[in-house]
Amino acid sequence: MKLTDLDETLMHQTSLPFALAATSDHRFYDRYYISMFAPDGSAAIINGVGVYKNMNVMDGFVSTLVGNTQRNRRFSRPLHPDLPGVTINLGPIRVEIIKPYESLRYVVEAGGEEDGFDVMFTAGFPPHLEHPHTSRTHGRLHTDYLRQSQFGHMNGTARIAGKEIAVQDWFVWRDHSWGVRPGVGGFEPGASGKGLASAARAGGLGMLMVFFSFQTATISCNVQLQENEHGQAYYTDGAVVQKDGTLSHIVAVEHEVVFHPGSRLFKTAHVKMTTEDGSVYDMHAEAMGSSWVMRGAGYDAGYADGKGHGALRSTGPLHRETDSYDLSEKDRVRMPDGEWAQPSHREQIARITVNGEAGLAHAGIIVSGRNARYGFEA
Repeated sequence: MKLTDLDETLMHQTSLPFALAATSDHRFYDRYYISMFAPDGSAAIINGVGVYKNMNVMDGFVSTLVGNTQRNRRFSRPLHPDLPGVTINLGPIRVEIIKPYESLRYVVEAGGEEDGFDVMFTAGFPPHLEHPHTSRTHGRLHTDYLRQSQFGHMNGTARIAGKEIAVQDWFVWRDHSWGVRPGVGGFEPGASGKGLASAARAGGLGMLMVFFSFQTATISCNVQLQENEHGQAYYTDGAVVQKDGTLSHIVAVEHEVVFHPGSRLFKTAHVKMTTEDGSVYDMHAEAMGSSWVMRGAGYDAGYADGKGHGALRSTGPLHRETDSYDLSEKDRVRMPDGEWAQPSHREQIARITVNGEAGLAHAGIIVSGRNARYGFEA
């Protein structure tokens, strides 16, 4: 066992140091994720870093999107003996917590032809903690995690494809989740292995996920709805957060989605959200630019070995992968080997209006398998 600077705090919850997880489940993870993009959609970046204590792994990624090209960098190393503390370090990736939930610095050092950035997050709204994601299949716990979300603005500089870009008041959504979820650590007992982790909760039926992480000048919101192929909802969560921290939970979500012809990628969406106090928020969304291919960031069984996040890939100091995707076609992606593929996990930046007020969003409307309402077959 090893102590970290976190063990100096009075926040222990078990008789273990922070370096160890209280559960022996190999899928236990703790991960940061950020999505930031220019207000006009001209450039976008996603970045993340995760720790998998029971797999002895720390991994991370940065992906950039300009036009129809997504450029990816992925990293992985053994977690021990270089354990993270308050400052997170993984090769060229660094996260500095200047003031929790108010100011954080995100750095990915650019190198040669590889993309990077140095930006400062400034909070626009207080964070929101989602309802727990918990479910079992045949008695076995396969999902048990929490996620918090926060919105604000990014400022600094980025380097994409050799070009310096000023990051000025970019949209940013911060996602921090931890716990147990399927598809982590390179193998999965049972049938809920590769692909979108949340699909395991549909009980073998097709799944529709509608989530929007958005902000306007006056509110922020992370709303998520999961339905099976017959339109039966099995997870609904979200809250509208005001500048002063006033929060109202979302209790009902309705949706009407227009997909690009012949595609499972959304073009426009109307999402009606009703909160516990009876307020109604009508959101209209329009997709901007190309859709993220999350495999490039290690999701959807990403990494060259097809094992996704949390798999031990190297006993040396750092494993690196770099590649790019051609997104010039809506529903197909030209992979680094030149072959065309249709990855299941795609996410999207979007412009929105909420009750007539303009804003921006990171969105995911994901159809896995069959969906009767929107006419998709398995």
